[in-house]
Amino acid sequence: MAGKKQVDDDAPRIEPLPIERLNDAALYGIAGAVVRMLAPCSESDEASLLLQFLTLAGNMIGRKARKMVDASRHGANLYALIVGKTSQARKGSGYAGVIDVVKTVDATGWATRSGLASGEGVIYHLRDATTKDPGVADKRAMFVEQEFARLLTVADRKGNILSSILRLGFDTGQLDNLVKNSPDRATDVHMSVIGHITPQELRELLTNVYIADGFANRFILCLACRTKIIPNPIAPPTATLKAVLERLVEAVNLAAQIGEMQFSAEGLFYWQLIYGRLSLPNRTGLVAALLARAEAKVLRLAIVYALLDGKKEIGQEHLKASCAVWEYSERSAYFIFKDAIGQSDADVILTALRDAGDAGLNETQINGLFAGGRPALALTQARQLLLENRLAAVTVEEKGKGSLGGPRVKRWRATSKTSGIVESRYLPLFETPLPSAAQLKKLKSIEEINAKVRAANEAVKEEIRNRRFEKLRGNETQGEQTLKETDDEKKNAA
Repeated sequence: MAGKKQVDDDAPRIEPLPIERLNDAALYGIAGAVVRMLAPCSESDEASLLLQFLTLAGNMIGRKARKMVDASRHGANLYALIVGKTSQARKGSGYAGVIDVVKTVDATGWATRSGLASGEGVIYHLRDATTKDPGVADKRAMFVEQEFARLLTVADRKGNILSSILRLGFDTGQLDNLVKNSPDRATDVHMSVIGHITPQELRELLTNVYIADGFANRFILCLACRTKIIPNPIAPPTATLKAVLERLVEAVNLAAQIGEMQFSAEGLFYWQLIYGRLSLPNRTGLVAALLARAEAKVLRLAIVYALLDGKKEIGQEHLKASCAVWEYSERSAYFIFKDAIGQSDADVILTALRDAGDAGLNETQINGLFAGGRPALALTQARQLLLENRLAAVTVEEKGKGSLGGPRVKRWRATSKTSGIVESRYLPLFETPLPSAAQLKKLKSIEEINAKVRAANEAVKEEIRNRRFEKLRGNETQGEQTLKETDDEKKNAA
């Protein structure tokens, strides 16, 4: 028995996924077929497989397809950041399985690149033709950085313009660097990025600059976890692989011919329904900063899903799948950063306030948290940031005794509020009945459409209220059961 126990103790174990798994709505179409084919043969989780596939496929398809929103252009280029423990989350092996599938499809010379180090280097390798230089014809740029921490370190150096060039690559694809020694330009670039990093590296290296300039919030975060143990991985069944590849080749060839895209009737209705949820955050602090640009990222995901369907119209099914991916990204961001503010002084103070509990800290004690001291203005701004995010509260107390009292002291305490997401804002949308295309065609005016949107929103809100009530009732039942078990234990002990 002792020997058997030793074997069990030494056996590798799979930690449960620390957040709710990817909703099945995300596994739509050919992307879902690829993930379902690879998942049984890979130790990687479905979410990281899916997001890397969508990013690679969207870059391979190219720049021609786009959806215009006012004057802003949105294409099939995505930035994905896969976050997981070193050697345990299977970030690299998951990518290897996906790229083996994707690279089989393209016959145009498409390839991935790595080694991002400078903005000037990016422009040079994608440069336009001049009278003296033929330039680069294929403007598809698929950067895969499996050591993304190195990129963050390099880009943070003084004078390095890599961050700004990558931002331009996401936004417009028009890359310029107007300096005397590097006059190259790169226009109409189709740039995508996949990065791999550990949670600790991301928390340590994501500086205030990356948050403030919007570099970080162009990425879709994805928590990666090892979901199974496969000592001797095998390839997917030949028949399954052949069928998936045939579908993928056809989808990519069709997608490459699609130009400007529009919403279908059902798609437009669904977009109106989700737009408010995407643009009005229900979170604060660093998580809020990282999850900005939600509308743009969900729209781009939907574009890729629609293109892989061979359609130039973005439908309800494509937006549902995109929302499912985005919901997982929101949960990933909250798990990785919890209640971090993203400002180092404020994060130090918040941690100390939580450790202090109900006793709290006065401002002298807060100042003492910083070895060597900090400027008074910096600490005042940090405390104000905690107030604005409702993560701390301050009370004024009298110091000393006697009828005249003493000097007033400000005492700070952490609140119970968190900056994260406590429930899904999208799951009810996957299940709430929405108007069909035939019903939408009968609507004659924008007022009628808006009325339908409001009615659907009320149905979603009611579903959320019902879920919240069921959750509370479940917690109460669990609490009653725990109390009963405790009473039984006490009786048995007596």
